[in-house]
Amino acid sequence: MNFKKGIAYFLIPLWKPGERFEALFFDKNMLAYSFIIQLFIGIICTISTYVAWTKGFGAVMMKPWLNIPAEDYYSLSYIFTIPISFVTAIFSAGLLRLLCAPFSGKGRFEDNFAIYVMAMTLPTFLMVWLPDNILLFFFSDQRLTPLGGYAIYPEWLDNFRRTIGAALWPLIIMVVGVRKSEGLSWIKVILAVLFTFIPAAILTLVFIR
Repeated sequence: MNFKKGIAYFLIPLWKPGERFEALFFDKNMLAYSFIIQLFIGIICTISTYVAWTKGFGAVMMKPWLNIPAEDYYSLSYIFTIPISFVTAIFSAGLLRLLCAPFSGKGRFEDNFAIYVMAMTLPTFLMVWLPDNILLFFFSDQRLTPLGGYAIYPEWLDNFRRTIGAALWPLIIMVVGVRKSEGLSWIKVILAVLFTFIPAAILTLVFIR
């Protein structure tokens, strides 16, 4: 494995994702890179939620689906953040393969796992994790309530950057990657990605706040 190559794969969503996915598919260490990058985002999110709890923050944006008080949510989320991130990636890779197989898709489960990890990690890091942690460490006095956001910027802007980072940007990158891995038409790939992304998002929202 090579550190520079790992960084290059991490940056796939920034430029030429199609070409860089092809290089990743032929890399014998593809699963190792994917595992490490998935573990990276899980670890930093776990650390951040623990720090948020020590600063008095609770689950934000909406009430948790799990029967845990919002103000105590981050004190327990370290237990399931990393496992759920891997379960979601594995589920998504398997469902993509099942949806593409009947149409003679030529991809592999391993390819789709890598696609999901690369498509989700950098956009989530840049648009969700990084802004959240800037606010957490430098503007914690701007906190509204355990179920609220920050007074420093409007709620619509908060929703906008989360929608871009956790949904639209990853969806586009996933479509490009699955198109390369499965070799199907754009419409079939788009439908497969959408039918995969929706249950994966629901699974994530049950646990991650």
